[in-house]
Amino acid sequence: MNAAVIRRAALHLKLFVCALLVCSGLRAQTDEWESTVAEASRAYTRSQFGEAERLLRMAIAETEKFPAADPRRATSLNDLAAVYDTLGRYGDAEPLYRQALALMEKNLGPNDPNVATTLNNLAELDRALGKYADAEALHNRALVIREKVLGPDHPDVAESLRNLGALYDLEGRYRVAEKLYLRSLGIQEKKLPPDDPAIGKTTNNLADLYCTEGRYSSAEPLYRRSLEILEKSRGPGHPDVATILNNIGELYRLEGKYPLAEPYYKRAIGILEQRFGEKHPTLAVSLNNLGELDRAEGKYAEAESLYRRSLAILETAFGQQHPNLAATLNNLGELYRERSQFSESERMYQRALDILQKAFGPAHPNLAITLTNLAELYDEEGNHAKAELLYVRSLKILESALGPDHPNVAAAVNKLSVLYGYEGKYEQADSFCKRALVILKRNLGPDAPEVLKTTRTCSDLDDRIAQEAEIKKMQSKSKSLAQ
Repeated sequence: MNAAVIRRAALHLKLFVCALLVCSGLRAQTDEWESTVAEASRAYTRSQFGEAERLLRMAIAETEKFPAADPRRATSLNDLAAVYDTLGRYGDAEPLYRQALALMEKNLGPNDPNVATTLNNLAELDRALGKYADAEALHNRALVIREKVLGPDHPDVAESLRNLGALYDLEGRYRVAEKLYLRSLGIQEKKLPPDDPAIGKTTNNLADLYCTEGRYSSAEPLYRRSLEILEKSRGPGHPDVATILNNIGELYRLEGKYPLAEPYYKRAIGILEQRFGEKHPTLAVSLNNLGELDRAEGKYAEAESLYRRSLAILETAFGQQHPNLAATLNNLGELYRERSQFSESERMYQRALDILQKAFGPAHPNLAITLTNLAELYDEEGNHAKAELLYVRSLKILESALGPDHPNVAAAVNKLSVLYGYEGKYEQADSFCKRALVILKRNLGPDAPEVLKTTRTCSDLDDRIAQEAEIKKMQSKSKSLAQ
């Protein structure tokens, strides 16, 4: 599979937001609790999460002396949950968010902006846990509250739009996601300073979407803008900066610019290990992606070690069936296929497919990637009939999700063209080849390497069809003479 056309199952990092409430209007005037949570907020902003946790536990203890209806306990619970969420301690975060939400709804009413903040945070947690329908409902509820209470152009509305867009992006609903990102960015550019980190986060997510769609030239300037904003506003060693570095590395890998990609991955991994340790789920993403780079360069032992480390982190954080595992499982399948370890390769693909189908249903674009890879495995084993069924299924998924003119569709069409060529079905092969060529020219221009390669393939097929026709004509003539 051509990585420049169909993106293999690697992972980009999207920047989501889990917000603290420490700047809300709920704060008491000047007391010990207020001082503690303000200090915790500063620690959180500096990524000093252990210190933020310690301070917020103190703040929660201090709220024991307040009346039962005092909103400060809910605020402290939300803030501690956000720290755990950032650290990937989702099991610790969820009950705190739910306690905070129940208290806020009881004491402030269901339409308070602080309720919306905790709804947003709980939605992000559900998204991280693969509970996408629950996340969507919570995000939409938070968005309605914020638009109603704060107005349609408030930065908090932009945050909800971005996070909802990121959820749709994960689900393969790219057109809807792009509209939400652009609306979010429009609000932020109107209401915030040009170097505000919220703008950096939204430009990253929009770039990530374009990268997923193969729109690399549109993605790179957005990534660069995001990196500049976040390095300036957060500092060069912040986890948000690591996110952008990882994504720029991914962009260069997908473009085949391997020497440019590696230092971005390694810098991202260094930041994440320093800030979070060696077992954080976010680290697993960059490890997986560096593994993809090593595999592309033929460094199979290094790639396998990185994939295995990534998979172990994800299984510990999420269990055996979370959709985040599917990309690394798929990539291990690719590695084993390239090393002719076919049974192990098939096992990895099948496990990835099982996870994706349970999480997303039978028609998600990520499912098409692994279906295509498994079809290639069957092709190499000589099981062309089984491969054809999977290629066709993959193509239908991509056409439905991305439209008939997407570069990924062209790559899937090309796979069928090659298969039919192997089987001697030259007219079918030529028809699919020409369809792929039209799509690629439209998307990449007439001089792109993939266009030139496909042009040669189509020309070879035309020659073969002409040869077959000439052979049949001569056979028919010989038969007539014999009679």
